[in-house]
Amino acid sequence: WCIRQGLHQLFGTLAFTLALLNPIGALLRPEPDAPNRWLFNWGHWFLGNVAHISAITAIFLATKLSAADLPKQFVWVIITFVVFKIIVHLILQFHTFYMKRNRSFNPVETNDIAMNDMSDSHDDHREADGPGSGFRKAVLVVYIVALIAFVVALVSLINLPKTTSE
Repeated sequence: WCIRQGLHQLFGTLAFTLALLNPIGALLRPEPDAPNRWLFNWGHWFLGNVAHISAITAIFLATKLSAADLPKQFVWVIITFVVFKIIVHLILQFHTFYMKRNRSFNPVETNDIAMNDMSDSHDDHREADGPGSGFRKAVLVVYIVALIAFVVALVSLINLPKTTSE
């Protein structure tokens, strides 16, 4: 047992626990106009980010475990993924800023059907997506394709035959 293994387990357990708790918390969220909704929003955002960062940290710590026996390229694929994820996040943030600046985007407005309006008649419901949704969907497609490529690369690296230096 080493400190890295202990930290890997700690961060992995934290990520897993928070990943389970966050959706449960979402089920308990207050109504959108509730006075304490902002507390839920910040807590939900914070726990989701801590879970995500903990998971990435656990993965990086796993690369140094002797039992994992991962090639050095594994770390570079993970680093590339993290950089890609940051770039996608920044692109979406700039897109939101641009849409707000043009006053054609209101992140509070959605096309969702209100949960208390579950009747069969939804004639007044808009079918069109909100402004900028085409761009966000395109980014999502690129993200999914890249994510699949990263997963394939990581699984391939994990399954590389081990060379023995004798």
